[in-house]
Amino acid sequence: MSSSGQNKTCPNCGKIDHTDFSTCRFCSTRYDAHIAPKKIDFDLKAIVLAVALTFLVVFAFDKVVGGAVRSSKARETARSEIAKTGRPRVLEFYADWCGPCRAYGPIVEECSARYKGRVDFERYNVDSQLGRSLAQSYEVSGIPRTIVFNAAGTRVADMTGSQSMESLEEAIRDSMH
Repeated sequence: MSSSGQNKTCPNCGKIDHTDFSTCRFCSTRYDAHIAPKKIDFDLKAIVLAVALTFLVVFAFDKVVGGAVRSSKARETARSEIAKTGRPRVLEFYADWCGPCRAYGPIVEECSARYKGRVDFERYNVDSQLGRSLAQSYEVSGIPRTIVFNAAGTRVADMTGSQSMESLEEAIRDSMH
Protein backbone atom coordinates (compact mmCIF):
# COMPACT_ATOMS: atom_id res chain seq x y z
CA MET A 1 0.00 0.00 0.00
CA SER A 2 1.13 3.40 -0.79
CA SER A 3 1.12 6.12 1.84
CA SER A 4 -0.06 8.65 -0.77
CA GLY A 5 -3.29 6.72 -1.42
CA GLN A 6 -6.68 7.73 -0.17
CA ASN A 7 -9.43 5.96 1.68
CA LYS A 8 -12.04 4.61 -0.66
CA THR A 9 -15.23 2.73 0.16
CA CYS A 10 -16.12 -0.13 -2.13
CA PRO A 11 -19.67 0.22 -3.54
CA ASN A 12 -20.05 -3.57 -3.54
CA CYS A 13 -18.59 -4.94 -0.30
CA GLY A 14 -18.61 -1.67 1.66
CA LYS A 15 -15.06 -2.13 2.96
CA ILE A 16 -12.76 0.84 3.24
CA ASP A 17 -9.46 0.53 1.43
CA HIS A 18 -6.41 2.82 1.59
CA THR A 19 -5.13 2.52 -1.95
CA ASP A 20 -4.09 4.35 -5.11
CA PHE A 21 -5.75 1.73 -7.27
CA SER A 22 -9.14 1.99 -8.87
CA THR A 23 -10.34 -1.49 -7.81
CA CYS A 24 -11.17 -2.90 -4.38
CA ARG A 25 -8.47 -5.25 -3.17
CA PHE A 26 -11.06 -7.27 -1.26
CA CYS A 27 -13.63 -8.04 -3.98
CA SER A 28 -12.04 -6.58 -7.15
CA THR A 29 -14.95 -4.22 -7.85
CA ARG A 30 -14.10 -0.92 -9.51
CA TYR A 31 -14.51 2.02 -7.15
CA ASP A 32 -16.38 3.98 -9.81
CA ALA A 33 -18.67 1.05 -10.64
CA HIS A 34 -22.42 1.54 -10.52
CA ILE A 35 -23.81 -1.36 -8.53
CA ALA A 36 -27.52 -2.10 -8.81
CA PRO A 37 -29.22 -2.15 -5.43
CA LYS A 38 -29.73 -5.63 -4.03
CA LYS A 39 -33.19 -7.02 -4.40
CA ILE A 40 -34.93 -7.82 -1.19
CA ASP A 41 -35.77 -11.47 -1.32
CA PHE A 42 -39.15 -12.10 0.23
CA ASP A 43 -39.48 -15.44 1.89
CA LEU A 44 -43.10 -16.39 1.21
CA LYS A 45 -43.11 -19.04 3.93
CA ALA A 46 -41.90 -16.52 6.51
CA ILE A 47 -44.56 -14.02 5.47
CA VAL A 48 -47.32 -16.62 5.64
CA LEU A 49 -46.05 -17.76 9.04
CA ALA A 50 -45.95 -14.18 10.33
CA VAL A 51 -49.50 -13.51 9.12
CA ALA A 52 -50.72 -16.77 10.66
CA LEU A 53 -49.06 -15.99 13.99
CA THR A 54 -50.53 -12.51 13.98
CA PHE A 55 -53.97 -13.96 13.32
CA LEU A 56 -53.55 -16.47 16.15
CA VAL A 57 -52.41 -13.79 18.59
CA VAL A 58 -55.34 -11.54 17.68
CA PHE A 59 -57.79 -14.46 17.83
CA ALA A 60 -56.42 -15.65 21.20
CA PHE A 61 -56.54 -12.09 22.56
CA ASP A 62 -60.16 -11.78 21.46
CA LYS A 63 -61.04 -15.11 23.03
CA VAL A 64 -59.35 -14.33 26.33
CA VAL A 65 -59.98 -10.61 26.74
CA GLY A 66 -63.00 -10.20 24.47
CA GLY A 67 -64.56 -13.36 25.86
CA ALA A 68 -64.11 -12.07 29.39
CA VAL A 69 -65.79 -8.81 28.44
CA ARG A 70 -68.67 -10.62 26.73
CA SER A 71 -68.99 -12.99 29.73
CA SER A 72 -69.07 -10.05 32.08
CA LYS A 73 -71.78 -8.36 30.00
CA ALA A 74 -73.82 -11.58 29.88
CA ARG A 75 -73.59 -11.95 33.66
CA GLU A 76 -74.60 -8.30 34.19
CA THR A 77 -77.56 -8.76 31.84
CA ALA A 78 -78.63 -11.89 33.73
CA ARG A 79 -78.24 -10.08 37.06
CA SER A 80 -80.43 -7.19 35.90
CA GLU A 81 -83.06 -9.60 34.53
CA ILE A 82 -83.19 -11.45 37.85
CA ALA A 83 -83.47 -8.19 39.77
CA LYS A 84 -86.40 -7.12 37.52
CA THR A 85 -88.39 -10.25 38.37
CA GLY A 86 -87.64 -10.00 42.09
CA ARG A 87 -87.40 -13.79 42.32
CA PRO A 88 -84.44 -16.10 42.85
CA ARG A 89 -83.28 -18.01 39.80
CA VAL A 90 -81.79 -21.47 39.33
CA LEU A 91 -79.73 -22.17 36.21
CA GLU A 92 -78.90 -25.75 35.37
CA PHE A 93 -76.49 -26.74 32.60
CA TYR A 94 -76.74 -30.29 31.27
CA ALA A 95 -76.36 -32.49 28.19
CA ASP A 96 -78.64 -35.24 26.93
CA TRP A 97 -75.74 -37.71 26.65
CA CYS A 98 -74.59 -37.12 30.26
CA GLY A 99 -75.63 -39.91 32.66
CA PRO A 100 -75.40 -37.81 35.87
CA CYS A 101 -77.37 -35.06 34.09
CA ARG A 102 -80.16 -37.51 33.23
CA ALA A 103 -80.26 -38.69 36.86
CA TYR A 104 -80.29 -35.11 38.19
CA GLY A 105 -82.90 -33.77 35.75
CA PRO A 106 -85.95 -35.15 37.60
CA ILE A 107 -84.71 -33.61 40.86
CA VAL A 108 -84.48 -30.18 39.20
CA GLU A 109 -87.91 -30.65 37.61
CA GLU A 110 -89.48 -31.62 40.95
CA CYS A 111 -87.94 -28.57 42.68
CA SER A 112 -89.17 -26.42 39.82
CA ALA A 113 -92.72 -27.67 40.44
CA ARG A 114 -92.43 -27.19 44.23
CA TYR A 115 -91.18 -23.59 43.98
CA LYS A 116 -93.29 -22.54 40.98
CA GLY A 117 -94.08 -18.81 41.09
CA ARG A 118 -91.48 -18.17 43.82
CA VAL A 119 -88.25 -19.24 42.03
CA ASP A 120 -87.45 -19.19 38.32
CA PHE A 121 -85.81 -22.32 36.90
CA GLU A 122 -83.91 -22.42 33.62
CA ARG A 123 -82.30 -25.49 32.12
CA TYR A 124 -79.74 -25.14 29.32
CA ASN A 125 -78.42 -27.94 27.16
CA VAL A 126 -74.70 -27.20 26.61
CA ASP A 127 -74.93 -28.83 23.18
CA SER A 128 -77.27 -26.08 21.93
CA GLN A 129 -75.90 -22.74 20.73
CA LEU A 130 -77.60 -20.74 23.49
CA GLY A 131 -76.62 -23.25 26.17
CA ARG A 132 -73.00 -23.30 24.98
CA SER A 133 -72.86 -19.50 24.95
CA LEU A 134 -74.31 -19.17 28.45
CA ALA A 135 -72.10 -21.99 29.72
CA GLN A 136 -69.07 -20.07 28.46
CA SER A 137 -70.22 -16.86 30.12
CA TYR A 138 -70.62 -18.68 33.45
CA GLU A 139 -67.36 -20.62 32.91
CA VAL A 140 -69.07 -23.99 33.12
CA SER A 141 -66.40 -26.68 32.87
CA GLY A 142 -68.34 -29.66 34.20
CA ILE A 143 -71.93 -30.83 34.01
CA PRO A 144 -74.43 -31.02 35.47
CA ARG A 145 -73.83 -27.55 36.90
CA THR A 146 -76.36 -25.67 38.98
CA ILE A 147 -76.03 -21.97 39.79
CA VAL A 148 -78.48 -20.38 42.21
CA PHE A 149 -79.05 -16.62 42.39
CA ASN A 150 -80.98 -14.64 44.99
CA ALA A 151 -83.61 -12.06 44.02
CA ALA A 152 -80.93 -9.33 43.72
CA GLY A 153 -79.05 -11.39 41.14
CA THR A 154 -76.17 -12.37 43.44
CA ARG A 155 -74.84 -15.89 43.10
CA VAL A 156 -75.51 -17.77 46.34
CA ALA A 157 -74.69 -21.33 45.27
CA ASP A 158 -72.64 -22.93 42.52
CA MET A 159 -72.70 -26.72 42.41
CA THR A 160 -71.11 -29.09 39.93
CA GLY A 161 -72.29 -32.66 39.67
CA SER A 162 -75.55 -34.37 40.45
CA GLN A 163 -77.04 -33.03 43.71
CA SER A 164 -79.48 -34.55 46.14
CA MET A 165 -82.95 -33.06 46.52
CA GLU A 166 -81.94 -31.84 49.98
CA SER A 167 -78.82 -29.97 48.84
CA LEU A 168 -80.66 -28.30 45.95
CA GLU A 169 -83.55 -27.26 48.22
CA GLU A 170 -81.09 -25.91 50.80
CA ALA A 171 -79.47 -23.72 48.13
CA ILE A 172 -82.90 -22.55 46.99
CA ARG A 173 -83.93 -21.70 50.58
CA ASP A 174 -80.67 -19.76 51.02
CA SER A 175 -81.50 -17.75 47.90
CA MET A 176 -84.89 -16.78 49.33
CA HIS A 177 -83.46 -15.06 52.42
